[in-house]
Amino acid sequence: IEVFFSEKVSPSVEWIIWPAYLFTVRVINFPLLLLGLFAFILIVKQKRFRATILPIAYCLLLIVPFLVRNIIIAGYPFYPAPDFDLIDVDWKPDPVLTERILEYIKYYNRVSTTYLEIEQTRALGANWVPLWFKYLFPFDKIMVIAGPAGIIISAIKNINQKINVSKAIVTGIMIVWLICWFFVAPDPRFVYGVLLFGILVLVYDLTSFIKHIGPIKFLPKIMIILVVAGLSYYLVSKLVKQEQYRNWVVPMKLLQPPVKEIVIDNIIFRIPEPINNNWNARCYGTKLPCLYTIDQRLKARGKTIQSGFHLEK
Repeated sequence: IEVFFSEKVSPSVEWIIWPAYLFTVRVINFPLLLLGLFAFILIVKQKRFRATILPIAYCLLLIVPFLVRNIIIAGYPFYPAPDFDLIDVDWKPDPVLTERILEYIKYYNRVSTTYLEIEQTRALGANWVPLWFKYLFPFDKIMVIAGPAGIIISAIKNINQKINVSKAIVTGIMIVWLICWFFVAPDPRFVYGVLLFGILVLVYDLTSFIKHIGPIKFLPKIMIILVVAGLSYYLVSKLVKQEQYRNWVVPMKLLQPPVKEIVIDNIIFRIPEPINNNWNARCYGTKLPCLYTIDQRLKARGKTIQSGFHLEK
């Protein structure tokens, strides 16, 4: 937001560090790394070479452990995506199962299995978009309309007027971000930040336009009052309607599911049962190792789980 509204392009270390951090939070944030690339190029052009040393070091301290952790856990740097598979280790999940997970992620986020089975969504081909929009929550529908609209309107305005480089960089990244998200996993919760940014820009453009129509000097104050009132109502309703939000000092005790114990290579594996009306089993507070299914090829490397496991070929 700060970069978008600035008159001059003045790259700072945040341009480089924040994209790297958000990439490790969720890989779908990778288009934001373009902002770091722009900052690096601009700083180098200004011959401020020393200014890039610490930010790049910070980025490496964020991203390298993230990639190492992924490889230790699943054998892939971006599991379940098999891309950039440069290290051959014997604890990688079955490729067929990995493909199924990728397929599930892709089609589940197009139409939830609450409404259609994965096979039905896959059979829709390019006709999944109307159903995707139909089954969104009402507030998500508002966001996926208003957010991209604000970004696109801002981009058009920037082209028609004297081009502001800062706005061009930010809106360009946002557009690339939304396109990637839409084809990979179009669940609005994955890009709430982008959508909220688009809504902010849309409101800014609308208020700028309305100012030329008549005196609306009280509009900002009215909007602040409405936002505060809305947030207050939301907070109170959460406390009244949902008991789990009334734990002010001590958190609610985590309900642990009953488990089935299976011994493999003298190590006890625990398979939890579904609880809390969940559609699947989850390892809530379950002792390790906790699994959902047992693969007959799963073998322990040693006598304890510290030695790790591998899959027999």
